[in-house]
Amino acid sequence: MLAFDHFYGQDLDALEAAGRGDWEVFRIPYQRIYRLARRHFPEAAFVDVRASAAPVYRDNWASYRAAVAEHVRWFVAAYRPEVFVLPSDTIFYFRPYVESFGAAGLSTVVVQKETTISPMTMDIDSQHVAEAVPFMADLMTVCSERHRQFWLRQGVDPDLVVVTGQPRFDVYARPAPPRPVHNLPRLLYFSYDDFAYLPYDGVSTPLGDWTELRRETETVLAEFASASTWQVVAKMHPQQVSLRNWLGPDVVHAATDSDTRDLIRSADVVVGFQTTALFEAALTGTPVIYPAWGPVFERAHELLVPFETYGDLVVHVHGADDLRNRLVDPDATRLAPGDGAKAAAAEHLGPVDGQASDRVLKVLGGYARAASEASPRWRRVSRAVLLGGFAPMLDLAASALKRLGQGRLAASAARRSAHWRQEGSEANTILRTRR
Repeated sequence: MLAFDHFYGQDLDALEAAGRGDWEVFRIPYQRIYRLARRHFPEAAFVDVRASAAPVYRDNWASYRAAVAEHVRWFVAAYRPEVFVLPSDTIFYFRPYVESFGAAGLSTVVVQKETTISPMTMDIDSQHVAEAVPFMADLMTVCSERHRQFWLRQGVDPDLVVVTGQPRFDVYARPAPPRPVHNLPRLLYFSYDDFAYLPYDGVSTPLGDWTELRRETETVLAEFASASTWQVVAKMHPQQVSLRNWLGPDVVHAATDSDTRDLIRSADVVVGFQTTALFEAALTGTPVIYPAWGPVFERAHELLVPFETYGDLVVHVHGADDLRNRLVDPDATRLAPGDGAKAAAAEHLGPVDGQASDRVLKVLGGYARAASEASPRWRRVSRAVLLGGFAPMLDLAASALKRLGQGRLAASAARRSAHWRQEGSEANTILRTRR
C-alpha cells in the first residue's frame, strides 16, 4: 500500500505489524503533498474545508491537477503500489490524488484516522464536509458506528463505510506493561488550541475562546509542578497553533511526536479537555480529571463531547480552586474509570479487541490490484537523484542550526533533507526498473 502520512504513523505502524511481512507500507509524508499544493494555492485556500472550493481558484485547480497527475506517475513508477490509503479524503489537496490514482487503475481506501465525533461535528461539520469535500474514495473504514453515522448523514452509501475499529487502539487490548515507578506521581496534561472544538472561520468564533480556561488550568498545574507535588508532563497537540502557555519552567514538555498511548500508560492521572485521549485513558484504567468551567464552556457545552455525563469516566472540576483541591493529595485523585467509562469509550472508539488492524487489512486486500505502467519525465528523475545526493549536507546544516538555537529552522531543514533523501531513493528505484 502507498499511504499519505498525515499525523497517521501509529495507525500505519499497527497495519504494518499486523501484516507480518505480507504487506509493504510505503509512507509519503504529507508535507511533500502540502508543499506541492502551496505552489499552486495561496494561504487563504487552506483556512477550512470550504475555502479551496471558491470559484476564484479555478485556474489554481487546473494547474494543481496537472502537477498531481505527474506526481502520481512518479509514485506508481517508484513504488508499484496496489492500493492507495488515506487518513481522510476531506483534505482538499489530497483529493486530486484520488482521481489520478483512479485513472492509473488504483483504488483509494480511506482508513479514517479521526475517531471521536462531538455533537457539533455531527450536526454542523457534517454539512460543511458534504457541501465542500464530499466523500470520493472507493471505501472508508471507521472506528465506530457513531463515526459511521457522521458519513451516512451526508448521504454516503452505507455499503461504502465499514466499522473496523481503529488500528492504533489494538495496543489497548494487549496486556499493559507495568507502570513505571516515579519519584513523584506523574500527571499527564493534554493542551489544546484556543479555538479548538468551537465554530471557527479561521479568524474568530462567536462563542469566545478557551484562553482563560487554559490559563487558569495551566497556572494551577504549574504551581504543583513547582512545589514538587506532581511531575507534570504536558503534551501539546501536533497541530496546535496556540503556543503561548502558563505552565512554567518545572513542567516537562513531551516531544510533539511522542506516542500518546505510552504517555497515558505511564501516567498516574490524566488532565485534559475534549480530547480522545480521555477515552483512551478509560481503556487503560487511568484516572481522568476534566477541567471544564467558565462562560465559554457554558455557552458551548451542547456542542462538545459530554465527558462530564459519562458516569465514572472523569472527575469534573468546576474551577481553578476545585482543581487545586483535587491535586493537593495525589492519592485522592486515583478514582479509576469503571464499566460505565469503558462503555462510553466503546461508543466513541468502537471495538477495542486487538483485531482492528486485521479487519482493515482484509478490507484493503479486497481492493488491491496492480496499477498501469507509468514513466515519469527524465528531467525530474535526474533532479531527484541530484537532490538526494545533497541531503547529507542539508543534515549538517540542520545540526548547525540546532546548535545555534534555531530550532524551527533546523526542523525545517531536517524535513527538507528527509524529503530529498526519499525522492532520491524513489528516483534510483525508477532507474533500476527502467533498465
